[in-house]
Amino acid sequence: MLSFLVSALTPIAMLLTLLTAGILGFYTARVPQGDGAMGLIIPFMSAILAGVAGLLALLCFALRGGLDPLGWSRAQAVGAALGAGLLLGLAIFGALIAWAEAPWARIPLLLNLAGLLLPLGAHTLLLVANAQGIASLPHTGWGKGLLGAGAGALLAGALCGAAMLYAQWRLSQANYAAALEAQQERQAEEQRREALGPAGRLNEDLARYSDDAPLWTLSAGLPFEPDPALRTIWIERALRVPQFEQELRGNLCTEHSIYRHGAAVLVAEMPKERLQPAAWSPWLAEDARRTAEDIRAHGLGRHGDDVGVEHALAIARATARLQPQQPELRAALQALQQAVAAAPAHPQQQAALQALNALLN
Repeated sequence: MLSFLVSALTPIAMLLTLLTAGILGFYTARVPQGDGAMGLIIPFMSAILAGVAGLLALLCFALRGGLDPLGWSRAQAVGAALGAGLLLGLAIFGALIAWAEAPWARIPLLLNLAGLLLPLGAHTLLLVANAQGIASLPHTGWGKGLLGAGAGALLAGALCGAAMLYAQWRLSQANYAAALEAQQERQAEEQRREALGPAGRLNEDLARYSDDAPLWTLSAGLPFEPDPALRTIWIERALRVPQFEQELRGNLCTEHSIYRHGAAVLVAEMPKERLQPAAWSPWLAEDARRTAEDIRAHGLGRHGDDVGVEHALAIARATARLQPQQPELRAALQALQQAVAAAPAHPQQQAALQALNALLN
């Protein structure tokens, strides 16, 4: 039975070895790139299967006693078969890897020798040894040739294995060097940014914004910036937004409370000469009405990215800049004051009520 398996598995290994080389144009084809590289799965699988079939054939040969004439124990024979099968598989697979990954190694004659001719010679040696016995082979010229081919195949596998290990070591060294260089660059960049200080870092970040960046990208973060000096830098950049008034209207009238909040802080803190009370009051009134609705629905705490009570305080500050008040804005402030007063208790509730009452009285 084992002898039959050797006779069956070895031709399969030979055909798969031939198939692998044939798909690659016997190592003369151009290595496919991009989506075409997916086709390499076929020769990769055939190379692996060729190695597995050859290994199983060698194990069956050893287990049936094919190496007994050498005076080896069965365990030694199995170990030798495993080693030989591994090296034979490495010869086939290594030639494929060299063709695919190493431009300097794409020498068709060398790759055909290592990945096709020598493995086929080793498989032929196994078939003859399985049929006639291994002891008689050294006594004939063709037998010596087959033994030489087998030894050459094992040597090619050893060389391919060593080359792959070396390539992997080189790759790991290159990756380590690249990671170290990237880490050093990050550290140098962090030190450079640290030396700039907060204002310098912010100016550098803002310089990366496109000239037509929308207003919300520059104002939505204002409520979360505790440093007045940095808020001033944000505001200076926001005032250079193209079609500023149209953008401001869109931000103050939007359904997104965080954009309205940022726009209210912007109005509250921008230079006085840029204010346009008559034009902006209706927009701020819309913000006050929507914020009152949010507070009635969600209270004075955080709702999404916005904090209702802080938004109400920002509206009060902005309204104080847009004097005198228009009736529409005053009515919206009254609605906001009522919503704040009716909301559940909050640590900043009284501060918001005082600010709104001061505007209404």
